[in-house]
Amino acid sequence: MREYKVLKLLDRFSGWFVRRGVDYPVMRRMLQVKLTMDRRRVPTVLSQMSQNRDRAAEEESNHFGKSLWLYGLLGLVLIPFLLIGGSPVIQMGLVYGLLTFFLVTAVISDFSSVVLDVRDHHILHPKPVTRKTIQMAKSVHVMIYLTLLTGTLSAGSFGVILFRMGPAAALLFVLETILLMLLVVVATTLLYLLVLKYMDGEKLKDLINYVQIIMSAGVMLGYQVTINSFNYLDFIGGFEVRWWHVLIVPLWFAAPFELLAGTGGGSPLILLAVLSIVVPLVAFLAYLRLQESFERYLAKLTQKDAGKGSKMRGIPLGQWLGRLLCRSGVERAWYRFAAGMMRRERDFKLRVYPSLGFSLILPFLMLLPGLRSGGLAEISQGSWFYSLYMIGIIIPSVLLMLKYSGAYKGAWIYKAVPMRNTEPAFRGSMLAFAVYLFLPVFLLESVLFLLIFGLKIAFHLIIILLSLLLYMTLCFRVLPKVLPFTQPFDAMKQSDGLVAVPLFFVSAVFGAAHFGASLLPYGLLLYTLLLLALNGWQWARAFRVPWEKAAGS
Repeated sequence: MREYKVLKLLDRFSGWFVRRGVDYPVMRRMLQVKLTMDRRRVPTVLSQMSQNRDRAAEEESNHFGKSLWLYGLLGLVLIPFLLIGGSPVIQMGLVYGLLTFFLVTAVISDFSSVVLDVRDHHILHPKPVTRKTIQMAKSVHVMIYLTLLTGTLSAGSFGVILFRMGPAAALLFVLETILLMLLVVVATTLLYLLVLKYMDGEKLKDLINYVQIIMSAGVMLGYQVTINSFNYLDFIGGFEVRWWHVLIVPLWFAAPFELLAGTGGGSPLILLAVLSIVVPLVAFLAYLRLQESFERYLAKLTQKDAGKGSKMRGIPLGQWLGRLLCRSGVERAWYRFAAGMMRRERDFKLRVYPSLGFSLILPFLMLLPGLRSGGLAEISQGSWFYSLYMIGIIIPSVLLMLKYSGAYKGAWIYKAVPMRNTEPAFRGSMLAFAVYLFLPVFLLESVLFLLIFGLKIAFHLIIILLSLLLYMTLCFRVLPKVLPFTQPFDAMKQSDGLVAVPLFFVSAVFGAAHFGASLLPYGLLLYTLLLLALNGWQWARAFRVPWEKAAGS
């Protein structure tokens, strides 16, 4: 097995682990196995680049190392904020705002598989390995993982700070970044602990899935709010602390740089600096005290609630729409099957639902420039409601994912049954996506937009809905045709994503056509009739794919 430099470094502290009651040779071997598995596991940042290569070569490939290179390039985005000049607290606040966003996103997407790993419970607990050794191995693995990730993201910024601000500022940057890393990992773990405490078995796994989805959308929103809050700060003049700055976590870690520069700031700035030290350390101490409880609750992930969740509880409106829209019993069966897969398969939800959350936020992010310039009253009188077309960004992304499943081996049934007409499969699955995923997002956005813009945009909302439904069929025609849920997730190809990129701009074309129609007499009415006719034609004919062309079937 491969020998890792980090383990050789860890050997220097073996005495400390032994004094803590840890069987160090066993812990070291556990870490060696975990690090080897990290090399083979494909991180989320590389998941779209996975190719169908030789399995032996794939196992030898260092996926984690490749992901670190990408994170290092991503970290270069921080450097321009260190070159803008002005107040150090604003410069470093922007840097830590972006760094927090990158870290939390990586933790949600990749770190969860580390912290929620239950294989130790199955493999090691029956063996003569102490619980303390298992817990310490997991904690050290977590810190190695996060240290490498954080160091890669912040390496470029460290170099710039060292040359521009001096060694003292560079050392301060290292200390504050370590504290930020502790806060991110502890906050995520404690949130999972809260979930683990009150839920059991399969429901717990579902809820953790939703927590990850909500966190993904919430982090994106928080990142945007944090970045836009700096628009209200003076980049050139001095920095004056307001009460609401306490709520902006990146400013905690930026405040010590202002104090180091000696430009003043008084006790409010000192308060922010103290928070950057006290909160992560207190959180980390709480994590150490609750670690044993966390491991105990983690065992719930191995439980299954017998007899629960076996039936698919359909949404009444979804069931009614299925009976209304599906043209045959076979198509209706595909509709129910696809709806069940979309709502119950965790791997699918974890990859697709965050994009749904992002699509909820994106139209409102488009309103931020108007809010800064004229406020909500001016926005409600304008044409900002066209930003609702941004919801269309989820359509090609989800359609690409419809062919993947964690239970793809069950696709043998497609060949076992006498099915040679793929139209019911494709149309039923598309209708399920439209009803169960797209329509709830659109209706929620529409209600919020009606509250902002008033009933005067109701007819426009109908046009946007018809446009996006037509856009859905166009995306299906362009994207590769594969029977739903027949491919493993590790078969995702970068080429599929490249095909989808031009489609993201097509929804903007629909928005431009909508705006152009609004400038003509009776233009909106005629455009609506045209969309109705095109939707009827496309939804009737777009899904007639010959069996032999349904790749992967």
